[in-house]
Amino acid sequence: MPLDKGLRNLKTWLQNKYFYLPLIFAICFAFFGRSLHYEFTDWDDPWIITQNPIVTQFSMDSIKSIWFDFSSDVRGTLGKEYLPIRDMSFMFDYALFNENPKWYHVENVLLYSIDCALLFIFLCTFFTKPPFAFAATLFFIFHPSHVESVAWISERKSLLSFAFLFLGLILALKNLSKKTKYSLGLGFALICFSLAIFSKSTAIIYGPLLLLLITLKTSHLFSAKKTKIFLGIVFFQTCAHLALAIGVGKQIGMIKTWMGNSIQSHFLTVPYLYAKYLMDTFFPLKIKPLVEISPVKSWMSVYFIAPYLLLVIALVICAYYKKKRNVWSFSLLWFWILLLPVLQIVPIPNRYALRYLFLPSTMLCFVVLGLIQTSSLKKYKIAVVIGLTVYLGFFITQSSLALPMWKNCETLWEKANVYPDHQKRVMTSLFKCYKNTGRHEKAKILGHDLLVKFPRTPEILTDLGSIALLEGQFDTARTYFLAAYHVHHNQNEYENNMAISFLRQGHVKKARFYLIKILKRDPTYAPAKKNLDAIQSTPKKPTRKKRKFSKQRKNAKH
Repeated sequence: MPLDKGLRNLKTWLQNKYFYLPLIFAICFAFFGRSLHYEFTDWDDPWIITQNPIVTQFSMDSIKSIWFDFSSDVRGTLGKEYLPIRDMSFMFDYALFNENPKWYHVENVLLYSIDCALLFIFLCTFFTKPPFAFAATLFFIFHPSHVESVAWISERKSLLSFAFLFLGLILALKNLSKKTKYSLGLGFALICFSLAIFSKSTAIIYGPLLLLLITLKTSHLFSAKKTKIFLGIVFFQTCAHLALAIGVGKQIGMIKTWMGNSIQSHFLTVPYLYAKYLMDTFFPLKIKPLVEISPVKSWMSVYFIAPYLLLVIALVICAYYKKKRNVWSFSLLWFWILLLPVLQIVPIPNRYALRYLFLPSTMLCFVVLGLIQTSSLKKYKIAVVIGLTVYLGFFITQSSLALPMWKNCETLWEKANVYPDHQKRVMTSLFKCYKNTGRHEKAKILGHDLLVKFPRTPEILTDLGSIALLEGQFDTARTYFLAAYHVHHNQNEYENNMAISFLRQGHVKKARFYLIKILKRDPTYAPAKKNLDAIQSTPKKPTRKKRKFSKQRKNAKH
């Protein structure tokens, strides 16, 4: 009897969704806990956080710049995007934790846990029972494409956007029911939609997702009047956000050229992008932080024909949605909507990135639910459970292999894919990483390799000069600075570096000569002003005559 009672209590607990919420948080922190000891990387982290003059100053002026300054200078400083929620998040973090990366990582893992908890609540509220919803959520938790969003501090925008988007969907679906009257819930849903877009612009698909969900749940559950009014407001809100995003993006250069430099090759590549995203959702075999997509240029290319056929099949299945209403067609339509912002219909800077699957990979949850709940598969229950367990194990293994890539900038760039178009970028980033972390011998070897492959690279020459200065090789440093000047003819930078080299050597007069020369030509050149101020604020050593006179005065007093 006690055993029966215990089993009944366990069954009751398993049917309670609140039983799973602490479990989700525990799993997320247990798996991603390693990232709490990771460092900042040099991929956007200095630009957006640690060296950002706006984010690192907690003031009303900085808050105004983040929210209301649309000038290209300010937007360029803030990562070339209008994402005020992300920037405010980093501003608060910097005010509290300064440059301690541990707490930034803690916040990322906490936000990811909240995202997974909201997805679980969404699934078990509108689609299935808590045990099935939890099983589906596990595939989202361990999806290898999410490692980048959790372990890379600058990618917090995806975590924030996901939380606000799903909170907005939950509030909207709950408050559009016939059983509820007009309430504050719908107002909060609209606020969540705005906050999601202000965190990351991919949340623009809130309206289509909501329309899909309302259609799925059938109209008799929702108040027709409330639904029409709410969707109308969402439509106008979407248009306003889209106009703002395009306006700011165009001004700061976020809209790029067509793939392959032509409209034809661009749209020939779109089906291939869709197929690659679909493949990487189900079989993420190569997890790399940087992947380059080669544009498709021929109608007869297999990279166009095969993905195009796949896309047509997917659209045909989606067209069946209204008649069949099954989970498979819904999953494909859900995936298609979530991919729209990153399918390059409008050109954006990054052609392809695994982190773009953060939202679309929720489609896997519906596929898992379909496998668990489809009546025709019930007689193969054991085979389905074994298959899903092995599949989940594959995800966990791939995520475990991907996580160490983000430990620091060295591991990040050493494990990046080096395509011809990105070889210079990867090698340059790794060179700077070696230089900034004091690995000067490695930096010099890689720097010289870079100069052999890309001889006209002034940044490398300047950095090699800086390394020579740190090692006390002043003549070598000045040789590098002169070589950099011959490449890009930036006289201010050259003379400022020469002044720094003479300062390090102790020749203050020569350093002052170069700095004054720069400021006469360009009084606004900040590095020269800073160095000259540092020289003038340094107390001068008394001359021999003054030292003798002061000694005589001291003896006279005694």
